[in-house]
Amino acid sequence: MSVSKRNFIASTVLLILLSTLLLSHIILAPTILAQDEDNDAKVIERYKVMLKRKPREGSSFDRLYQFYLEGDGLTAMVSDYEAEAKADPDDANIQLLLGHIYKRLGNDSDALAAYQRAVELAPNDYYTYFALGQFNVALRKHEDAIPQLSKAANLSDQTKSVSPEELTTIYKTLGNAFFNRDRLDDAIKAWNKISELDPQNIFARIELADLYREKELYEQAISQHEAIIEIKAEDPYRICLSLREIGKIHEETGKFKEAQDSYDKAIALTAPGNWLRKDIQQRIIAIYAADANWTDLIAYYQEKLQKVANDTEMLGLLAAAYIENEQLDEGIQTYKRGLELSPTDNSLRLNLIAALRNAEKLEDAALEYGTITQHQPDNFGIYRELGKIYLEL
Repeated sequence: MSVSKRNFIASTVLLILLSTLLLSHIILAPTILAQDEDNDAKVIERYKVMLKRKPREGSSFDRLYQFYLEGDGLTAMVSDYEAEAKADPDDANIQLLLGHIYKRLGNDSDALAAYQRAVELAPNDYYTYFALGQFNVALRKHEDAIPQLSKAANLSDQTKSVSPEELTTIYKTLGNAFFNRDRLDDAIKAWNKISELDPQNIFARIELADLYREKELYEQAISQHEAIIEIKAEDPYRICLSLREIGKIHEETGKFKEAQDSYDKAIALTAPGNWLRKDIQQRIIAIYAADANWTDLIAYYQEKLQKVANDTEMLGLLAAAYIENEQLDEGIQTYKRGLELSPTDNSLRLNLIAALRNAEKLEDAALEYGTITQHQPDNFGIYRELGKIYLEL
């Protein structure tokens, strides 16, 4: 068989295959599309059933909203639920869902009416009051929101089946409403309820402390961290984190001595080289650096060294403070003192080299690089830096 004849046969077979595939796609495409639409409809219906049973804003509502947005459109979503409300005008859950939809679309007046209707239909359901109160907070109608959120809180306490997460949201929102009406004591009372829900829950207390700090209620924020320290008395890491937060709060209020005391307590719980220890040490340095008060920082380190004279970490910090205060010779001597105690501490030696180079003592810096090569003979970066110094000599 000639080559041209074989090519013709192959081309013909290929054309037949492509035509068959194209034809099957044309025939099956409407069926597949109909199946996809049918599946989407079933999924939407499942979400509707779940939401009618529990009409909360959350992942289920978001997913249903997205299905409508990508499918029939949000106008269809409104029409569907308005039709349901018309068919069953006494269903509070449908009114709640309508309120969520209107709110999402920015239709405030209809959303407010739907939430108010839900309260009328279900006066013993805490969530209807919460949804209405939360919406009034969003509208900055805090005076209207307070009685509604208070009612939600009272009913939820009676129900005993409300999750701690929902209760936390209720009391947080109620506290915000009080706070925005300058009712500070009532706001604190509402927010403190959050920690009372589960006194041993440190994460709720951390969230509450952050809330107090945001509202500049610093004493209350500190009290939450103090409670965490008491709860986690056997957990040095958690204690250290709370001590750091207390120090940061003191810094924000200009109480630098109290901040430093808190940081010192935290450092005492950490080991050299620990990331948290380094972070807190930098915070102490920042307190003095803000006013370029290196003299007092030097005095602070010297006082620490009187208690532990051979603390190489503290010697390194003292040396760095000397350098910042333009006392190069004192800084260099302090680094050398630290290296006498810990000759293999290359971090300390590299800081010494940087100080020697700043002081233009290049020969001494070269000698120190030579010492590092003895400890790290395969560190080619050190040889490169040593070569740069030789070029400068």
